[in-house]
Amino acid sequence: MPIGRADFQIDPSNLAASSTDVTLRADKVRTGFFLVTGILKGASMLDTVRYPTIRFVSTAVRPAPSGLLTDGVKLHGELTIRDVTQAVNFDARFMRREGSAADDLSRLTIRLGGRISRSSFGASGYRNLVGDEVELNVTMAMRAVD
Repeated sequence: MPIGRADFQIDPSNLAASSTDVTLRADKVRTGFFLVTGILKGASMLDTVRYPTIRFVSTAVRPAPSGLLTDGVKLHGELTIRDVTQAVNFDARFMRREGSAADDLSRLTIRLGGRISRSSFGASGYRNLVGDEVELNVTMAMRAVD
């Protein structure tokens, strides 16, 4: 599922003051199998005709005990799928570009992970084939913008 828009405001000296707002293009999801893609986009799952995007907006950022960006953060926020918004928590890991200086945060890769109940967002189709708990793994390459 491609990223439509991602806005990360990262304050390396005060990670708790950081924020994120990410929109995924559910209508552009691809699984590698056209039948599965069609089912995923269908009305009983993501219903991408009516709800083409998925959005996460952070409400709190909790840094690792070290306070270092590269040790990760817990992102607490609101996830909206199928026009249903719920509080969720994700783990986020930031990695600097290989070979970059320790203080060079101009290019980062972020890995965001967590679990949700798809039925709690109204995506309850195909229960006999797909479990309710869905693991989310998002990888994004980021570059600093002034």
